[in-house]
Amino acid sequence: MKQLIFLDDIISIKSLSINTNVEKDLNPFILEAQDFDLRQFLGDPFYLALQNDFDENTKTFTDFDELWNGSEYQVSGMTIKHDGLKMILIYQAYARYILNSGSTATPSGFMKKTNQYSEAIDVKELSIKSNQAKAGATAYELRSTNYLDYKNSDFPLWRYSSKEIKYSAGKKIRKIKKI
Repeated sequence: MKQLIFLDDIISIKSLSINTNVEKDLNPFILEAQDFDLRQFLGDPFYLALQNDFDENTKTFTDFDELWNGSEYQVSGMTIKHDGLKMILIYQAYARYILNSGSTATPSGFMKKTNQYSEAIDVKELSIKSNQAKAGATAYELRSTNYLDYKNSDFPLWRYSSKEIKYSAGKKIRKIKKI
């Protein structure tokens, strides 16, 4: 599977150390986000066409450049900005990375590295940050859905008007008890 985004792409949008061990600590989450999130959003045929269109040497697309990087388009005389599929993938990969960035697999189980100059962030705070990134990805999915639905004749592999986007990025209240 071709990797579609890289450390520089994420750093351009989100705060992430340039000293991150990319091969071990970041790339697995990028590939997971591609395979589990972007692939599900686009559907297999469209996702595979996107993968095949990507040139690994130049890190560019031939047919899907505007879809990937974003563009502006006109709807009823109004200009609409589409941010591109790349933004979905950046936010999804970042959300996955956040939850796993503080731990390392060892023979004794998962451990977190600490030193005298730092303090580990609480798991709840990491979960909040991850949920915020997922909510950002969902917002970009909605914009991409609107773009793809409007330009459906340009993207025959898109399942026009068959998308259901879930907007929940937090807890749902199911029942309130009287005390």
